[in-house]
Formats: sequence, C-alpha cells, structure tokens
Amino acid sequence: NKHELKMKFIVALLAFLTLVNADCYMQNPRGTNDRLNEANTDRNNANRMFDSQNNAKGGFCYGPAMGFYEGSLLSIEWTVQHGCGINAKLVCNIVLQYICSNSDADPTTLVRDGSTTNTITNDANGATATTNGQLTYGLHEPYAYYQACSTRQRNKGLWINDRNLGGNTAQYTRQNNNANRFGYECPEERDYFPYWAPTPWVDIAVLVPTQDYCPFYQAESFNVKSKFICTNNGVQAAPNNQADCSSAGLTWTEVPANGHPAPDCVIAPLSRDNHLGNGGDGLHNNMYNWTLPFAKDLPCIANDNCNC
Repeated sequence: NKHELKMKFIVALLAFLTLVNADCYMQNPRGTNDRLNEANTDRNNANRMFDSQNNAKGGFCYGPAMGFYEGSLLSIEWTVQHGCGINAKLVCNIVLQYICSNSDADPTTLVRDGSTTNTITNDANGATATTNGQLTYGLHEPYAYYQACSTRQRNKGLWINDRNLGGNTAQYTRQNNNANRFGYECPEERDYFPYWAPTPWVDIAVLVPTQDYCPFYQAESFNVKSKFICTNNGVQAAPNNQADCSSAGLTWTEVPANGHPAPDCVIAPLSRDNHLGNGGDGLHNNMYNWTLPFAKDLPCIANDNCNC
C-alpha cells in the first residue's frame, strides 16, 4: 500500500541537543532550539523541551509537518561553532538519534509540539493537560522516563572537575549540577554516550574524529545491547549497580535492547573552530545521509548530540 510508505515528522519537535556548550545548530530538518511559535527574536523558554545550551536567537519556529518516504535518504545538516571532524585543536563526537511514538499513543508517551512555550509540569497531570482541546505541553521523553532518571543514582565514576553537585541522582551532572529540568530530558543520558541505562532514543550514527572507538560505540548502543536497572516491584529503584541492588533486597532487571541495527560510525565531516557556518569545503553545511526506517505515519523527533 503506497499510503503506508509515508513517514511524518513533527517539525517543531526536531530537537537539536548539544553537549559541553558546543553551540551546534540543526539546519535540516529544522531544529527548534526550544522554540514553538513565538514571534520574538529570542526564544521564550530555554527549558521547554531540552537543554540546547545554544544562543537564544537560534532555532526555527513551528511550521507545517515535514513528510518523508520510508527507505529514502534524509540529509541531516548542522553547523558547529566550535568545530568538529579531524581537527588537531579539539576532539568532537556527534551522536544522531531519533524517537517516535504512534500517532494515537497515550498522552504520557506521545511526542508532540504542545500549544504553550511553558515547560511541562513535573507531575502525572502535565502530560495529559489540555488547552482548547489540544494537549498543552510539548513532550519528547515519556513522563515515566524522567521519574526513573530522578530516582536512579548518578554514576559517581564520571569526571565532574570542581563542580559541586547538588544531589546524587541522574539529574545531577557536571553540566547540570543543580538538576535544572528541561522537559522530561534525563541530564545524565543527555551528557554521556553510550548510556548505561535504558533510553527511549534510537541511535542513528556516531560521527567521530577517529574510528578507534567505533566497535565500542556500536556494541554498547541500546539498539543492540540490553541494559539493566534496579527495580522494586517493577519500578525504578535508586541503586545503579547489581551489587547495591541485590544487597538492598531489590531486583536487578534486564531491559531488552530496542532491536534496531547498531548505529553507523563514521568520521565526522570537518568544520573549523570559531565558525558557525559551512563545513570544510566552505560551500555547504556538514551533513549525514540517513536512510529512514520503516514506520507508518509516526510523529518523530531527531536529536543531534555534539560533544566537543
């Protein structure tokens, strides 16, 4: 059925996530930088959906949904102010990911733009709230995902430099030491790849300065490797390792991989530092051609993590 070949993306949900103040901007598909439909020069709310760590003037406003055919190539394009690729001045990884939901999914998991620039509330009512017959708040990750993040202990083996972290859950990272909330995004998962707990994101590709670590990135992706969490009657508990989980009398639970192929792993295209513009050829945006997966009329968002 030809009608089953159409895959829709909700434009305003095309999230462009950056790490370590990388100043990365998605150009195609149109990255929001947390915008919705505000008419002013600066976005209204940098905490609306995700922590872009970008200039408030960046990003595209809400527009008509973009449609693509399954199996076709989608050119993902971006600009990176601090450079990437084989560049002696820096080390940079770019991780491309996406997330989808059924168009008739429960409001707690339905990816959407929402109708307000306010941040979704951190309670069970936020995902289901409506305004004039429409779901009020934009949503990327499910509400339950953020609750698990705010319960699970953070990884204390991570380098935090001289930062004083305000707590011990996965909300607290070197980049987010006060556990500021950005929609239902999990800061620890946002800041580190590959992540060691289950995530709703599907990995597309990892763009690297050297392919030495490609086998590791591909083998550890949640696309192909199951992850474990500590549960209490099926609900996320605090311990983040098997020993602490077992000693607390809780259950160390395996969560199967999402079943997608391992992500592609290729050399990142060159972009020079201190230049938020075209790539190494000086003529075009840097890009990655993604072969779209097969899915029937699913609202989806693309996610581009830059770690420089």
